[in-house]
Parts: sequence; structure tokens; C-alpha cells
Amino acid sequence: MVTLADAPCEVQCGIREFWPEDQWDNAANVSYLESKWDPFAVDDSRDADHPCGAMVRVVDGIDVSAEYSIGIFQINACN
Repeated sequence: MVTLADAPCEVQCGIREFWPEDQWDNAANVSYLESKWDPFAVDDSRDADHPCGAMVRVVDGIDVSAEYSIGIFQINACN
């Protein structure tokens, strides 16, 4: 597990600005798992049969929908 101290300066600044202090290490860890702190990271689970918001699969009883997530924090750009 990574911590806030492991993150690049620009990631640390974003986390400190937008997350409560007791969640800083969690935010750093999740953002690293999702993007490896690559500002150009893209996770595009859309396809011809699954546009933004369409259910793709069920994982552990939870519906997973198609999305187009970008950046360090994998913000869903579908919305």
C-alpha cells in the first residue's frame, strides 16, 4: 500500500485540497491503483453495445457500468 508521502507533489496537492485529512493515505493508494499516478491514464470500458452508463457486468452482486475514466484520479468523463 502506498501513502500520501509516496505520491508526486502534484498528486499530494490535489489530495490535500479535495479529501479530508483522515482519508489522504486512502486517496493516494486508490489513485495509484487506478492510474499508477499517470495523468494521461484512460480506462475506457465502453463499446458498441455498452455506451456510457450501460451495465457491463455484475461483480460481487454490484452492477458495473460502462465508463470513460481519465487522469490520475480516474474521473468518469461520461457525465
